[in-house]
Amino acid sequence: MIRRFCCVLLVLSACLGAQELLPGEVLTLERAVGLALDASADIKKNTIELGLAKTDADSLWAQIFPSINLSAGMSYGIPLRDSAPRSGPAYSASAGLTLNLNAGLPYTMKSISLAYRQKLLTAEDARRLLSLNIAKDFYSLVAREQSLLVFENAKKLADEQMERDTAAWRNGYKGELEYLQGRLSAERAALDYEKALAEYRNVLAEFCAALGLDGAGIRLSGAVEIERIFPDAEKLIDGYLPRRPDLAAKQNAVERSATDEKQKSLSAKAPSLSLSANWGAQAADDFVWEGDSSLGASVRLSIPVNPWIPRTKENRELKTAAAAVEIARIDFEDAWEKARREIRLLCASLETAWNEAGLSRLQLEIAGRGYELSEEAYRTGAMSFVDFEIARNKYTEARQGLLASELAYRLLVLDLAAALNIGDSELAGLSAGRGE
Repeated sequence: MIRRFCCVLLVLSACLGAQELLPGEVLTLERAVGLALDASADIKKNTIELGLAKTDADSLWAQIFPSINLSAGMSYGIPLRDSAPRSGPAYSASAGLTLNLNAGLPYTMKSISLAYRQKLLTAEDARRLLSLNIAKDFYSLVAREQSLLVFENAKKLADEQMERDTAAWRNGYKGELEYLQGRLSAERAALDYEKALAEYRNVLAEFCAALGLDGAGIRLSGAVEIERIFPDAEKLIDGYLPRRPDLAAKQNAVERSATDEKQKSLSAKAPSLSLSANWGAQAADDFVWEGDSSLGASVRLSIPVNPWIPRTKENRELKTAAAAVEIARIDFEDAWEKARREIRLLCASLETAWNEAGLSRLQLEIAGRGYELSEEAYRTGAMSFVDFEIARNKYTEARQGLLASELAYRLLVLDLAAALNIGDSELAGLSAGRGE
């Protein structure tokens, strides 16, 4: 499964590299995630590191490959006395082969395989977190778009009311104070809209920059729609928490630390065997090789002593390796417990967020009806402009509040799905019908 994920990762990287978005094109969530994965520098570096680790894991035989040495040389003697005989250059050639074996070699190979698996899990977790952040930013932007429409509608209502108040003031039906209040309200609504528009454009530009786009004319396709789910925290923890790549990576780190500790212990304390063979020959300046070429072989058994002596450097290194195993185990258990608490908290928060969304929806209905009645009362002169503006602002605030509460619920669903390493649609399917 891990090797299949690696292949899929490399294929996706190659395919996503060809993705481009034309100005004015609609940007979906799936497309945004794909572009973000393609543009991420961290994902690119993880892919390179993963390729190197895969090469090491596929070349375990290199750990027992013998060391081969070839050498050639030339020597020339220069006599210091004239009476000494002169000789031409001498040539030599040699070949050697050395094979070192120790008891920790199998654990060295296993550690390399575990290192590759660690890179796989790290790459998967990086993609998971990046996808989650892009999805949350995407829905936040969609909510900003809808909020911008609320500000635009408030501006439109204020402009329409100002036009009516202006006409009434010119015809002598309203005083200058009410006219100025209406005009100030319209200008304030226009300012709020411009601020919201500028903020939306800035956030959109930052979002597009993270995708490798310039953001010119980009339109988002999607809506913040919520559907109530009824997650069973304990059932989700038991069934899906072990699938999280970050927890699997920490568990893998425990196994790798234990493997490294065994490898270091055996390599340091167990006897090691060295096998070597050498061949050498010499030739004079006429390149006639002499018949006294040599062939030698040796076997050496080395028994270390220092690792058995307390407080020596080798002994301390072994104790450090043993401590690393315990540290990795503590780190894994702590991460596991934090993940359990996170899932329980998210499940509880979902219930609270759904109730808040329901209350926000009810407040919007009340504020909307209050605004309608206030508008009628203001037109008939039964309400002052200040009270009417308060009712209109409450209606706008209620619409903003509903958008905020629905967005908060949607983001909580994304967080819970990411904490379980599943999609939000799969989470909704698991929880469907439990509340009936």
